[in-house]
Amino acid sequence: MKQSSFRFLICVLCIFLMFPFAQARQTSVFLDSADWCALSGPLGYQTLSYKNRAGLLSITPFFARTTPRGGRQIAERFGYMGKGSCDAPIYFSNKIDELGNDYGLLEVGADVHAIHFNVNTTDSDVFRSTVFFKPTSALFGLNCVLHTPIRSWEGGDLWVDLRAPFVARKNKLSLQEVVNTGGSAAVTTAQGLDSSPFVTNISDGVTQHNWRFGKMDVGCCAPDDLELWGLGDTEFALGYSADCCHALHFDCFVGAVVPGDSSQDGSWMYKPILGNGGHAGFLVGAGAAGTLFENDVISCGIRMVADMRYFFARKQWRSFDIMGKPWSRYIGLFSSYNQAMRLSSQDSGTSGINHLTRQVVIYPGIRASATCAFELSSEYTTVAFGCMARAQEQEAIGSTVTPGGAIKSSSFLLSKLLSRTRNMHDTVHRGDLPLSLWNRAELTAQDIDLLSGTMEADLSGGLFASIEYTDTERSHPISLQAGCFVDGLFGATIAQKWGLFGSLSLGL
Repeated sequence: MKQSSFRFLICVLCIFLMFPFAQARQTSVFLDSADWCALSGPLGYQTLSYKNRAGLLSITPFFARTTPRGGRQIAERFGYMGKGSCDAPIYFSNKIDELGNDYGLLEVGADVHAIHFNVNTTDSDVFRSTVFFKPTSALFGLNCVLHTPIRSWEGGDLWVDLRAPFVARKNKLSLQEVVNTGGSAAVTTAQGLDSSPFVTNISDGVTQHNWRFGKMDVGCCAPDDLELWGLGDTEFALGYSADCCHALHFDCFVGAVVPGDSSQDGSWMYKPILGNGGHAGFLVGAGAAGTLFENDVISCGIRMVADMRYFFARKQWRSFDIMGKPWSRYIGLFSSYNQAMRLSSQDSGTSGINHLTRQVVIYPGIRASATCAFELSSEYTTVAFGCMARAQEQEAIGSTVTPGGAIKSSSFLLSKLLSRTRNMHDTVHRGDLPLSLWNRAELTAQDIDLLSGTMEADLSGGLFASIEYTDTERSHPISLQAGCFVDGLFGATIAQKWGLFGSLSLGL
């Protein structure tokens, strides 16, 4: 291979692998996201076009599942302040520390007051509970690809590409609870939040019918709402391929992303989505394939591809926390300022998740990916191994979130802080009073932490390997491929998962 071609490949590789590292930053929320490696194949728009100048029809089955580490990542993201895994459970209680009673402090060691989940006991009894999650996520589908040239020149082709993934996905949070035998049974004969009877434990609290949003599945049996199948994001691309020399092939392309099934109503936590959550967009990218070494028996090559997708805004359901109060989307509230103004405590209040979940305009911004693979090829067989990296911008919210709920005085329901350890005297727009001493305070847009309901900027990556059999001597060349990958080796928003993929490709 010529020295100039080798330098070109090295430069392109450096650019592609460095691009996703720009401006990665984090906030504090976990949201499901598209699995590019599964939906498009690890090499994305790099196809057999550089081996087969005719068209290509390909069917790619794929499967992915979270690893144990990925399950812990999901649990920590959905839990309270990094807690939620079996190694770091969340402790619920309704016992107030006597020394801190004026401030509504929970007993030492407790994380969350059970009253916010509609669990209560008599004054002389104590409720204690330990909660953790055992999440899993599984993905299966078929990606159908049609790649065909529409005009050819000597050394180059203009082509179109259509990709349509049919996907089935199942998510589970699997909340597990152990009620402390030192506590007593909860009161169920009185009315609690939303004028509904108090429930006996946290497991019943997160599935109560009065929660319109944010329910959590309990145990090993997930509801049907956490299973989703349908057509994912369909992608159309127009591209140009060129043979720069005998040992170097180049692709560039532009296209559009048409969203598939985007059913998302916020009713269940960790509800599956397909593709990019119903956002339409456009894409642009480039790829290169070159030979580093070859003889009569074997050749060694490198393939690279990078693409960037920009997604347009659309409305989505998101839940938000109060400033400085993690998990406060579950705090008990009163439904209106007028109700909070009443001096009597007979008003039971309402579940905060119903007020702190809103349909807002989401701007996803740019998402990019880059992949590099080394290939070792013989006459019919190719073995490849490589790495992939993905980057995404911080989401932005284009709506004002006005919850409309209110906090009552310290003498009743909301005198108990959600936590005894987090920002006891955090400064808010009303001054430096702790949350427990706010008196009939109405929540406004300034109280809402918008970042708590968005997907953070992030960089993630993984590895893959594959083996491919190709027969180009047939009238219609055929290719069979099988491979495996692990994704989410680093990064904050992509839970670690392993997967398998394969493909059956037929030249047209």
